[in-house]
Amino acid sequence: PMPAKQHLPDSEADVPPHVIRQVLHLMASRGHSAERLCKGLGFTPENLCDAGFRVSYRQTNVLVRRAMQLWGDPAIGIATGARQTVVCFGLPGLGMLTCPTLGEAMLYLIKYQRAAGALTTNELAVVDERHFSIEVNTRFHDAELEPFFIEEIFVSGVEVARSMVGSHFRPSRLELRYPRPVYASAYNEYFRCPVVFNAPLNRLICDMAWYHCPL
Repeated sequence: PMPAKQHLPDSEADVPPHVIRQVLHLMASRGHSAERLCKGLGFTPENLCDAGFRVSYRQTNVLVRRAMQLWGDPAIGIATGARQTVVCFGLPGLGMLTCPTLGEAMLYLIKYQRAAGALTTNELAVVDERHFSIEVNTRFHDAELEPFFIEEIFVSGVEVARSMVGSHFRPSRLELRYPRPVYASAYNEYFRCPVVFNAPLNRLICDMAWYHCPL
């Protein structure tokens, strides 16, 4: 008999394809074909329009690698995250808009992060009486793609926070576990705060005043 195919957790289709959608929109803006990017991955761009459709981390991983090669700019995670809006998170995004403060909206999104299409695990913690943090970990270790997934989640989070409380929102500090990339200046431009590389954790530290900021 044929040996049973090993079931790998990263091949489980359990994530709404929000990140893939944004990557494909981004690539299309530079004239790249969505059909070609999806070829051989087990889905078509049309499938992504279906509300119940789910993808695996592995499918996302392969598509992101293809996009990175074509894009030619290593800061593609920042570009992808910057396209996200509250609506991109589906029902959890709309639920955020019913929350009274930014902190409660963030907690709501974290509670329903899988339904919102998160490819990382995200937690909100109180750092001290003046700061709170959003800590992010990748679900599967992949040193090459870690920056993409971490950038995408932090940038989309900041993008959505700015849409809810104003464009003046900015974190106090960004800490990242990976080494400083060649495009590090893009982080300072986008986050408008000090950025620390080779840190023990991936976390965005914010002033507690933002937590209580009304939407």
